Amino acid sequence: MATPPSDILLIDSDSERLARMRLDLESADYRVRTAGDGLQGLAAIMMRAPMLIVAGLVMPKMDGIGLVRAVRSNERMRHLPIVLVGERSDSDLAARARAAGANIVLARPMPREVLLLALAEELRDHSKLAATTLTGLTLSGNTQASLPVIEPERLPNPMTRTDPRSPARDLPSPKPGPKLEQHTLPANFAQFIDQAPETLINESILNPDFDLAASQMITKRNTTGTVLFSDIRNFTSMSEKLESEQVVELLNAYFARACEPIQRQHGWVVKFLGDGLVALFESPPDQMQDHAERALKAGLLMILAATRFRTWISDRHPGKQLPEFCIGVGIHTGDVTVCKMGSHDTVETTIIGDTVNTAARLEEATKELQWSVVASQPAFDGAGPRLRGGRRSQVSLKGRVQPVDIVEVVGLDPKQRASEQERRFYEAVSAAVQTNSDIIRRWPSRRATGASPASGNGSGVGPDGQPDIPGYRLLRKLGEGGMSLVYLAERESDAGEVVLKLLPINDKTLGETLQRFIQEYSTISQVDHPSVARIFEQGFTQRFAYIAMEHFPGGDLRGIIKSGMTAEMAQSTLIRIAGALAAIHKLGIVHRDMKPDNVMLRRDGSLVLADFGIAKHLENALMKTRHGEVYGTPYYISPEQAVGGAVDTRSDLYSLGVMLFEMLTGKKPYYADNAQGLLYQHVHSPIPRLPATLARFQPLLDQLMAKKSAERFSSAAQVIEAAMQI
Repeated sequence: MATPPSDILLIDSDSERLARMRLDLESADYRVRTAGDGLQGLAAIMMRAPMLIVAGLVMPKMDGIGLVRAVRSNERMRHLPIVLVGERSDSDLAARARAAGANIVLARPMPREVLLLALAEELRDHSKLAATTLTGLTLSGNTQASLPVIEPERLPNPMTRTDPRSPARDLPSPKPGPKLEQHTLPANFAQFIDQAPETLINESILNPDFDLAASQMITKRNTTGTVLFSDIRNFTSMSEKLESEQVVELLNAYFARACEPIQRQHGWVVKFLGDGLVALFESPPDQMQDHAERALKAGLLMILAATRFRTWISDRHPGKQLPEFCIGVGIHTGDVTVCKMGSHDTVETTIIGDTVNTAARLEEATKELQWSVVASQPAFDGAGPRLRGGRRSQVSLKGRVQPVDIVEVVGLDPKQRASEQERRFYEAVSAAVQTNSDIIRRWPSRRATGASPASGNGSGVGPDGQPDIPGYRLLRKLGEGGMSLVYLAERESDAGEVVLKLLPINDKTLGETLQRFIQEYSTISQVDHPSVARIFEQGFTQRFAYIAMEHFPGGDLRGIIKSGMTAEMAQSTLIRIAGALAAIHKLGIVHRDMKPDNVMLRRDGSLVLADFGIAKHLENALMKTRHGEVYGTPYYISPEQAVGGAVDTRSDLYSLGVMLFEMLTGKKPYYADNAQGLLYQHVHSPIPRLPATLARFQPLLDQLMAKKSAERFSSAAQVIEAAMQI
């Protein structure tokens, strides 16, 4: 195979399928990015074009065909090779893929070798490849054929192409359609906001050495800044009247205009949230703290850009009875935690904390208040004398005992020496704010959930009897174990899903149980590794201690093992898990419960080590294990754990060996009628033998599962090195 490319984008809404394809490609040394649906995939392509795209056919928001059409309609992206993956039962898939402009079609189920062969062939010379299918179906002719099953013995050349003696043909041209705008910032802001004073757009007192991009790369840091939330009003009603491609086009066109004021005011867009966004403004610690002023200016300019954007909508969609376009902006100043979330190439920077929550709820409050820009009093006070305030009020936000003082931001006063032209611009800003607020008022108001009176009475229990955790909305109970409760919850600041682990505070839990609960947060919060689960927050109410942690909608490694893993997938998975172990072991942390159920799947298909409920810090005297206590899961427990002896990091490596055997064979190494029988086998039974076809892994397994810890690998790094030599 030729040298693999540096960037392949996988797009699929099924997390388990995404994980399997990701493992297939990463085990062949491809670098992979992922996206969970067509819209996310399109955004990823526009931010950084991959060398090749592999997309599922059936996805929410935008399906595979819609994605292909959107890519082919964009001059900058239309050359990218696209592989569509569909079901064999879809008889007209080939015709639709051909019409849209796909290069290759694959039919599930497909062996790993078929996928790798398809990518290798397409990447070898995709500019000369006519649209074909690896399922025996030619897309470049008029023949319709069924999708035959590809059996492994038909490899390595299961691909059918057009007659090789015929000259290579270009990809079929897509049907004419609206051209999508690139999701990049315009070079000249004046094309959207006429006659903007240079002092407003470009003014900067930032040190030129202050690198916002570099500051975003720091893994975790605390800062003082101003957070801006914004979203489009009535967007659901608007999107119901448009086709999916038109919705994408509208969002791209609007976000290009909305991001420009943020960039010009030296803020950075943290993330897009559907039809909204969140941005952070900071100032270097040794310079004037003007982040609030710049954030409020950006908010006003976004309102102006939204006002001008209504002309774009009317020109683009004449005759359609669309709701009037308007936006809401919420702004708050305070302490913010900037941290990394995700894995590998999909790691993203996000912000968390009370300041973020408050800004999000203030943006929600614009619906009830019918204001365009709502700023907290601290943000408005920090913005300087030129910012013009309107009405003032107080709002009660969920999770806060005291109400928040707020100010309606209605305009910006010109400087004393401003020209007449510049003064007209500032008048246009004020007029845009007034018009935007009028549109909000004309739309039927509904009570903003973020600004409603705080539920509960401070007891930690809401009116429905469920726990009331400030900043979170409980969606459903996931389970309970021991004395803790586990809920799926929605973070109110950005609607992100998290798992809340709750421990009731009572006489039964005030001792060692509560200490271990607190220790779990302390343990994982020390670790920063893309393959280790994230914990976002720990807190307390009168009734509960709680931990907010990462949610894994894709399930766990157990599901992948059940559906079967190739040796290459098992090897790649072992290396990734060992990398996570190396990170926690470096900090003196022993997991003590390594098993496939605790290796989770992120939405992007990446694998993550989770559940540190019985993890142990080797230097933590408070949490010493008493002699004879047994922690762990019997199928995966190490010999020293089985007898209640002292454990160190090599105990986790033994459990990793058990997992390797299961990944390779689909079976556990030991079985017994009860837990005591399993413990006995871990201590006394010989290490199981692998089949002859997997014999190359036996030395690795023998050293991982050695009965004496001194005979095992001394570190996870050694495991990685040995696995890579196979």
